[in-house]
Amino acid sequence: MRRIQLLVLFATGLLFSACPPSDRYNPEKKIHDNNNNLPDLIKETYDGISFQLTSLLEYDYSDYYTLTTDAFSRSNYDLGLHFSVESFSSRDVGVIKFAFDQEMTDIEAVHTYYMRKREESLEYPFTSERKDIHKAIGLNGFIQVIEGGTYEGSDPNTYFTATFKVDSEIYVMQLIGKAGNMDYLYDDFLNILRSVN
Repeated sequence: MRRIQLLVLFATGLLFSACPPSDRYNPEKKIHDNNNNLPDLIKETYDGISFQLTSLLEYDYSDYYTLTTDAFSRSNYDLGLHFSVESFSSRDVGVIKFAFDQEMTDIEAVHTYYMRKREESLEYPFTSERKDIHKAIGLNGFIQVIEGGTYEGSDPNTYFTATFKVDSEIYVMQLIGKAGNMDYLYDDFLNILRSVN
C-alpha cells in the first residue's frame, strides 16, 4: 500500500512540475489591464514622420492590406490586429487625381481613391461618413471607417483609415482588426494620429 501512495505522490509531483503556471505573452490581458487601451507605446518613424505605436504590434512582412509596396506595416496575429502607414508623393497624387472627373484637393483625391479601393476589396462593405480631423486631431485630413469581410461568409473586419498631409507628403494610416474587437480601439487610433509629428 505504501508503494502505491509513493507512486501517486511521485506522479502528482511530476504533473505539477511539468505544468507550471503560464507566463506566456498574453496581448489581450495586457490591453485589458491597461483599461482597454493599447499599452507600451514606443516611438516609430516612417518616411519623414514619427508617431507613438504599441510594442504589441511587431514587424510584418505581409502587405496585403496596403496599396503601396513600401508601406510601414506592423501586426499582432494573436489579436488579429494590423497597422499600416503609406506615403504618396506629389507625383502619386497627380496620377490619382487624373482618374477623377471633378476637382478635388490632393488629400480628398487620395482619401477617396483609397476608400474606393478598400470598398472594392470587401464583400458588402459598410462605410461611415468622412470626417475632417483638423479640429480634433490637429492634422489636415480625413478619417473614415469601413467594415466588411474579405470574402463571402468571412468574419468582418473593421478598417480605421485616416488620410492626412504633413509638409508636401500625403499619408494614409490604417488600424485593422476583427469587427467585434475594434470599438474600444478607436480612441487609440485617434491617439496615434495625435502623436504624428
